[in-house]
Amino acid sequence: MNENLYANDTPRNGGVMSGFLIGAIVGAGVALLFAPATGTDTRRRIGETARKLGSAARDKIQEGRGQARDVLDSVKESVKVGAQHFNEGRREPIPSSGTTGTGRQAPNRAGTVGTP
Repeated sequence: MNENLYANDTPRNGGVMSGFLIGAIVGAGVALLFAPATGTDTRRRIGETARKLGSAARDKIQEGRGQARDVLDSVKESVKVGAQHFNEGRREPIPSSGTTGTGRQAPNRAGTVGTP
C-alpha cells in the first residue's frame, strides 16, 4: 500500500492541452480568413475543422472523466485506509501510569483520586 496517502501521481497536463486546443482553433481561424478560397470552399473547410476540433474535445473530455474517476477511486481508498487506521487506534488501550502527567494521581472510574 502507498505509505504516503497524500501523494498525487495524476499528471496535470490539462492546462497544456487546453492551451494547445485554443491555439489550434485560433490558428485555424486565422488561416481560413487569410487563405484565398471561394466562399463554398472556405465554409467546407471551416466545417471540417470544427468537426475535427469537436472530436478532439470529446476525446479530451472522456480522458478527463477517466482521470477524475481514478482520482475519486484513490480518494475513496485513502479514506477507507484512514478509517481503518483510526478504528485500529481506538481499539488499542491507552497506557496508564497512574498519574495525569502533572505529577498528580489520575482519578479512578468513580471520579475520585486514590483507592475507591
